[in-house]
Amino acid sequence: YHCKLTNVDLNNLEGEIPYFSFGYCGNMTSFIIPEKVTSIGMYAISETGIKDITIPASVTSINGGALRSNNSLETITILGVDTVIKDTQSLNAFYNDYDASNGEIKKLDTVIRGFEGSTAQSFAEANNRVFVVLDDMTYMYTSYNKKQVYTGKELTPEVIVKDGNKVLEKDKDYTVTYTNNIKIGTGKITMSAKEGSGYKGSKELAFSIKKKNTIKVKTKKATVNYKKLKKKNQKVSVKKLFKVTKAKGKVTYEKVSGNSKITISSSGKVTIKKKLKKGTYKVKVKVTAKGNGTYYSKSKEVTIKIKVK
Repeated sequence: YHCKLTNVDLNNLEGEIPYFSFGYCGNMTSFIIPEKVTSIGMYAISETGIKDITIPASVTSINGGALRSNNSLETITILGVDTVIKDTQSLNAFYNDYDASNGEIKKLDTVIRGFEGSTAQSFAEANNRVFVVLDDMTYMYTSYNKKQVYTGKELTPEVIVKDGNKVLEKDKDYTVTYTNNIKIGTGKITMSAKEGSGYKGSKELAFSIKKKNTIKVKTKKATVNYKKLKKKNQKVSVKKLFKVTKAKGKVTYEKVSGNSKITISSSGKVTIKKKLKKGTYKVKVKVTAKGNGTYYSKSKEVTIKIKVK
């Protein structure tokens, strides 16, 4: 009730925007939902001052009252084709059905934008809302390999473009041009709507160009004295267990599986906890070379052997 937020960018939030989390933020005029959000909870963004909002395709569920009573809301853009919009007579997801100032029923002329054949269109038509079909390339779904391996030649990653569930045709619906697509760095893809296709505008995409990481990992067998281990933990240095060569970028280690009494630090130092019984133990470890501006990161899983005797 005392929310003073004016602009909200949820950045890397994943999962659900919780129930009532931004309700009654009357001064809030901007709200950005990241693509990792999958659900908008009941009344999550209700009674704010936002004028428009875009709901990414990652959102599969918009719960009742999620955007209720936003009296300034003019446009809602829903990029999901099958987004479930939960709605009852008392909990309407999109427009204010109750004016708290005078207790009257009030419905706003909020425009809903989405893809043809989408649940957004069905909802709009069922509730007598104005629906606008998205035809700008900016809103089209795209899928492509964002990590390209340097070859010294032009790289032209294939792009799949969808208008809702409809796959668009290259050179019929749109054209594609590539720039900065040879040298290590960031390449650019520009998709432009073709005249007469029914679409308009253009959309730019980026992809990285780097070399493959050349990391190689060999392991060695380490032996731990059982008598010493009975008294205290024993440590084994990274050099006694791993031989890492041709790695590009910082090397880190992570235990994948193995006896719980054997741990490994990110720097590769292995600790064997006291009272571990005699025997030979296998531990699976993921070794990662982080990469850098020229090389991609790469991980290798290897198995080390530790003998307690």
